[in-house]
Amino acid sequence: MPTRVAVYLLVSLAGLAILLSEAPSGVTGRAAAFTTAAGPFVSGEVLVQFKPGIAASAIAAAHSQAGGSPGASIARTGVQLVRVQAGREDAAIAAYLRNPNVLNATPNYLYSIIKPVSHSPGSEVMPGDFYFDEQWALHNTGQLFQCMPWPLGGELCWYIGTPDADIDAPEGWAITPGTDIKVAVIDTGVDYTHPDLASRYAGGYDFVNDDADPMDDMYHGTHVSGIIAAAMNNQTGNPGGEEGVAGVAPNARILAYKVCDSGGNCTDFAIQQGIAQAVTDGAKVINMSLGAPGPGSPLMENAVQVAWGAGLVIVAAAGNEGTTQQFFPAAFDNVVSVAAFDEDHLRATFSTYGSWVDISAPGNVIMGAVPISQCGGVVGGPGDQGCYNWLSGTSMASPHVAGAAALLWSRGDVTSNVQVVDLLFDGAEGDGVASARLDSWTIHGGLNIHNSLSLGTTAPTPTPSPTQTPLPTATPEPTATPPATDVVVITKVTYNARRDQLKIEATSSGAPDAVLTAHDTNPTNPCPQSSQLTYNSKKGVYAGTFSCAANPGGILVKSSLGGSDTW
Repeated sequence: MPTRVAVYLLVSLAGLAILLSEAPSGVTGRAAAFTTAAGPFVSGEVLVQFKPGIAASAIAAAHSQAGGSPGASIARTGVQLVRVQAGREDAAIAAYLRNPNVLNATPNYLYSIIKPVSHSPGSEVMPGDFYFDEQWALHNTGQLFQCMPWPLGGELCWYIGTPDADIDAPEGWAITPGTDIKVAVIDTGVDYTHPDLASRYAGGYDFVNDDADPMDDMYHGTHVSGIIAAAMNNQTGNPGGEEGVAGVAPNARILAYKVCDSGGNCTDFAIQQGIAQAVTDGAKVINMSLGAPGPGSPLMENAVQVAWGAGLVIVAAAGNEGTTQQFFPAAFDNVVSVAAFDEDHLRATFSTYGSWVDISAPGNVIMGAVPISQCGGVVGGPGDQGCYNWLSGTSMASPHVAGAAALLWSRGDVTSNVQVVDLLFDGAEGDGVASARLDSWTIHGGLNIHNSLSLGTTAPTPTPSPTQTPLPTATPEPTATPPATDVVVITKVTYNARRDQLKIEATSSGAPDAVLTAHDTNPTNPCPQSSQLTYNSKKGVYAGTFSCAANPGGILVKSSLGGSDTW
């Protein structure tokens, strides 16, 4: 490897999100909250959702009364794109909302991408991929990264990591590298010719140009897709070399839905179309590296809840404002909201955070695939045939979690989106390796795919075999001394009001042999359920959640070796 030189600079980071301008706070009611005053919108267009089962004649009458001309519609949710006279959008919305056959009507809001920083200068499974040593997010050894050739020889590197400030990807891949789970990327499309993504592409649609070619004419969707599912150890060049980067779920398949144009502009309706199509096409995970300040669009929320009800895991970026302001769809119920940590396990300076944000993942200076056109069609040597660049933002953090969800779906014992989300949250690192705990600025802490994949895999205590009659010639073994009762200590209990769960951490002097279970001690109305805690060998603690958390009388943690503790 070339000699690397570290250069330390103070860099001002600009974050990435797909943002809708802030709507006035404290506004209630359908007609008042979701007018053109709430943010940028497409002139001459509104979105209308009719009640199910309304006759076609009644729908036509509603359009006639409001002065609307119906366009495309989303069959799964019943939302129609309607053209109206430019400048009369609010009047048309008010007319539709007065009609008893209409559930909701809103402007067709516009979203826009704030470009991410490209960062110009200022039993483990170890991939051989050309740039894997740049992927601190997956495996952080304290290495130098964002390295470029130096004219005087060797390489010039702008960043250095902190060991173990990562998501433990190689350790997780030792459990499973995943299967061909379909992940929907609702974004700017994907460069499906890219050598790290061509084999992972499963189709898609362009809702901007209304055709079946979702080619990425920006870069954002390709970078997001590569974080999720870039192929591992795939050979390119002659003689061959392992290409580019590795995705979190390198065997997953990408469904690309282009809902944003080359300028990064996306409409509410196109995003809803992408969500509905993901359900139709059999996706198990949706990633939306986009967000909008509240209040969230009710039609967007409906599309999200339909997808959740269909069994999908929905993941979204929490935003890049560096504040606690809620963003949507990340802040909707049943959406995994993702903040960003950096190479030191600290909150990335641009990242949104707070008590509404579920989890954090790597989002600073992330190496990933970008369209080959970004490199002018020029390719490198073996293993470097594609185009790659560093980007930062919660847009990069979200696909790490989406990839982790795809890995969890690959487990044979996981059959529901509720299980996947619980495993993501239960496996999150609360402490991390920095001085500030990861769960001090998000609900659950930092993504750790090894922990999540390990949860629930502890083998049950074996049932003793029936006593056998000893052979006459056998010499009896000495009687084993029974193990002493272990010492159990509950070290942390936190309550998640959003999920009505207690998260419990405990230690046992009998680890790792002890099996710990949590029980409710309410004497009058005890919860009949119990929860087994899983041992984390890296942290030396047992952790798990207790779902029967409403007004518990207390928590008892019992060990199979006889020890216990109460909270």
